[in-house]
Amino acid sequence: MTNSPDKSVEEMLQRWRDSRGRADAVDLWQAAKGVRIGEYAFTAVASDRSVLNRLPPELCAKLVRDVEKYVRTLRTIVGQRSPTESPASAAIFAVSTAVADWRRKIAGARGGPDDGLAGTIPMGEDLSESAAADDWKKALQKYPQFDETTGAMTLAAIVALGAHGLTKMKEPWDGVMALGAARYVARAKRGDLLRPPPTPAEMQTAIAAIQEYAAISGRSPWDVGYTGRVGSPATQALRLARDAGLCNDIAATLPDGPAAAGFHIWGIAEERHAFASMALDRGLVMGMPLDEARRFASAAIKHAAALKNLPDGLASIEAIGIPAGALEAVILAARAIVPAGPLPDPRDGKSVDPLDKKGIRYSVW
Repeated sequence: MTNSPDKSVEEMLQRWRDSRGRADAVDLWQAAKGVRIGEYAFTAVASDRSVLNRLPPELCAKLVRDVEKYVRTLRTIVGQRSPTESPASAAIFAVSTAVADWRRKIAGARGGPDDGLAGTIPMGEDLSESAAADDWKKALQKYPQFDETTGAMTLAAIVALGAHGLTKMKEPWDGVMALGAARYVARAKRGDLLRPPPTPAEMQTAIAAIQEYAAISGRSPWDVGYTGRVGSPATQALRLARDAGLCNDIAATLPDGPAAAGFHIWGIAEERHAFASMALDRGLVMGMPLDEARRFASAAIKHAAALKNLPDGLASIEAIGIPAGALEAVILAARAIVPAGPLPDPRDGKSVDPLDKKGIRYSVW
């Protein structure tokens, strides 16, 4: 006779406790730093769920928040698994159940709904529920390109997590989510979606969160190569530059505008990828509408000028497969489009053309 599901889960959970459980996990959690905070918070509840009834209310609420963040990280990476599949999946299930029970108990004591997750994930939803694990794996496989489904998924994650939640995500997931959300926002701004677009508020929230994340972490999600499966490297660079430019326009309209911490990532990305596109194929810019071509050439020439002023500028472009001679070639080609030199920074919120040079909307970008 086979075990009942409940008994199987308990057996799996006990196996986890036998190998990973710790009676001192709460003490370790209180003294922990960095990623170990979530790990020990999770361990404390998985080892003994009654800890949620023993701790002082304020300390317990902090423990729960750390547990929830850690569980989201686990589920983002491994997806939603059956609790009978492994000791780890049983532990995730047990901890999630214990936290949900605790929140319901607290909500009942307050006589109102529990909004404890409002700053992280919408109530009743987490990353593993809003998108299947296979979709997240597909997003990583296609990165730095995204289709419409994975783009929408990353936007939902950024809106839910916010800047501080995103900084706690492990690499490469923080970069995947941030870049996917930014590119999806750009695609929506171009009017290039089949599904209903996100609201302006969602787009602004995502852009603000991404640039704040960049300021906190010191990492820009735009620091990627041209390894996607669709389009030549020059075309991929062109699309990245255009997407970054659109995000720059949106960021400039936010309350703090260009003064916001992290705002610089948009302009730097637009310039870097515009330069790479022109270095790899200067013919692409010639097919753009004039205003867009002038903005693109202006961005490229700014990056080229910056490289010339760096002691290792030539070496840096050779390291990514661009010949050193391309630097002067880009400057010459760009000056043919903007003879007076680079344009002022595009901070007036003006969008670039919604279609590519052939008037065909992108299915993957």
